[in-house]
Amino acid sequence: MKFLRSFGYALKGLITAFTQQRNLKIHGAVLLCVIGVGLYLRVELLEWCGLLLAAALVLVTELVNTSIEELVNLISPQHHPGRVSLRILPLQPFWLPAFLPHWSG
Repeated sequence: MKFLRSFGYALKGLITAFTQQRNLKIHGAVLLCVIGVGLYLRVELLEWCGLLLAAALVLVTELVNTSIEELVNLISPQHHPGRVSLRILPLQPFWLPAFLPHWSG
């Protein structure tokens, strides 16, 4: 039962993230556009795998990004110069997955 309950918590968290976070809404809308264009262009199975893998990578990194930002906001709700560094520096590796789909053509 605990195992199945954990899926419920994960789904609730995912729904919360997509309904409350602007960037995730944007990524979701772009993903729907990509799927629509892919269906229109009748992309091959291997191309679908690449598109969905890139999209999943972007969504996962955005979720980690959001989690870090929320944690920093929880720990330090007041403005502090170090707060900006805590929110920005750990997120630098996430730029690559965000632009990877554009570079891969």
